[in-house]
Amino acid sequence: MKKNQLIQTVAAWFVTSFIIYLAPQVWRGGVVLGNDRLTAFVSAAVAGLILTLLTMVAMPLLDMAKVKSMPVQGAVYLVLDVAAVWVIARLALYTGVGISAWYVALVLGLLIWVAQYLVYLKLKV
Repeated sequence: MKKNQLIQTVAAWFVTSFIIYLAPQVWRGGVVLGNDRLTAFVSAAVAGLILTLLTMVAMPLLDMAKVKSMPVQGAVYLVLDVAAVWVIARLALYTGVGISAWYVALVLGLLIWVAQYLVYLKLKV
């Protein structure tokens, strides 16, 4: 992994975790962080790491599939982020992240998608 890729990944992890950490303050009753095993901070960090790693894994897979269209790549990442937020919330016992409804996963996934896109755009490899 190149130095710039590492910086990009860590920045995406930070931004994603930050959004997840702020979500319960902005959307009370929609997002809950923490459980009897994980604090809110650790829950946000774990969820952010999972989302960032999924994005990292998707990048070479899209290259292998020869998907070069930016709108198609963007759609794939959006679906991936929304689905990952939903799955992370379904595994709340292990991740410490809970959501109240499917539309919370949609909005949170959309916000994370935009934030990650801006990070990767600003820190282009």
